[in-house]
Amino acid sequence: MQRDENWLYQACIKIHSVVLQKGLSYKRLFTQWRDKQSKTQAGRLTERELAQGLKRLKAGLTADEIEKLCGALHYDGKDTSVSALDFEKHVIDCARKLETEKSFERMILQEWIVQFNDCLERGGAQIERLFYEHDSEQAGGLTFPDFAGLNEQLGLCMQRKDLQRIFGILDRKRTKRVRLEDLKGVASLLQSEEDREQSSLASSGPDNLKGLGGEELIRRQELNDVYEKVKETLESLNLTFETIVYSELKYLPTQLVNAKGLQQVFARLEIVLTKNEADRVLADVRQASPGEPACSFKNFIDFMTRKRINVAFVDKGFIDPLIAQCCQHLARAKDAQGLTFEQLFSIFDGGAGKGTLSKENFLTCAQGLELDIAVEDLMELFNYMDERSANAVSKVQLVDALTFVTNKLGGQSFLEAQTGRGLS
Repeated sequence: MQRDENWLYQACIKIHSVVLQKGLSYKRLFTQWRDKQSKTQAGRLTERELAQGLKRLKAGLTADEIEKLCGALHYDGKDTSVSALDFEKHVIDCARKLETEKSFERMILQEWIVQFNDCLERGGAQIERLFYEHDSEQAGGLTFPDFAGLNEQLGLCMQRKDLQRIFGILDRKRTKRVRLEDLKGVASLLQSEEDREQSSLASSGPDNLKGLGGEELIRRQELNDVYEKVKETLESLNLTFETIVYSELKYLPTQLVNAKGLQQVFARLEIVLTKNEADRVLADVRQASPGEPACSFKNFIDFMTRKRINVAFVDKGFIDPLIAQCCQHLARAKDAQGLTFEQLFSIFDGGAGKGTLSKENFLTCAQGLELDIAVEDLMELFNYMDERSANAVSKVQLVDALTFVTNKLGGQSFLEAQTGRGLS
């Protein structure tokens, strides 16, 4: 299924869901949406009238999606309009097509999840170790041959074409690579559901687990589509969540976030988030911050940054949010000690004067600073600096890369400024 068709099918599902939930009919909606001075026949709408009506429906569609959806319809007759019956048929056909085409993908994915977790448990293998062993390019992502090799080592019995389909599902950003967090996130769906239901599922049979996994997969796909829409909107508007949360809505990092607060944030992006969707986003944030007693706006923004949704600095040249976050941590560490990036390199190098710093030494030294940065994020930062893929960086490479990113950030970040304001 093509990605440009997927948004249309998802939009139609949202429209039809709202119509059913509110107990409406398309004929009644068309009557309500038709302008009083409209020259169209009863039960028919022009493209402009339909677009205005869909905005009033509040089905969670962006203005761009509404425009594309209306533009894809066929308008006929002297008044160049579409009837309620034709629109209803179009919406239902698209919704059914999505479910039909996705049902096989869900079945294959569900089978892979079960096999993958069974093989991990039988072999007593750690997913992190397997991932890094098969990351042939040490780039923080598995290519398909890497992914196939990992599955083969585990002893998974799946055809190569099915593995390619699984790889395509995991590779949502179409980078031809699967990150560790993508692999862990999908592979843990059944286990996550079991944790939430505690011991009640421990005694369930395999069929019950499989059915539950399928429902979870549907909900996860829907939420991932919301995340994708948020990322695209932030990019198009050149916005960050820091700007929306701290500058526009005037929230503080330490303030607790609830469903209503999230709905306000998403509304700034012209995205209507239902309470159920907001609660699921909050559940994702809490799951990603298990040590936190409650969910704050800082937790929410950190989560969105780690998922590469919180995109920043488009007008200054795009910088990967995780790279930016790592550089901020290192910059704060060296500033706290009154050091320069050149001196930081010398400390990492141990005064050996070799002129280069290996990946192993960089990771060891950076982790020793206790910067609260995940090792996979540090690896990505190193790979960003290591332009020649030599598994080593020179002082010039490290200093230039870190200076370039911190200069792009423009000094003190929103988070630092607002944290200081919140603590004063």
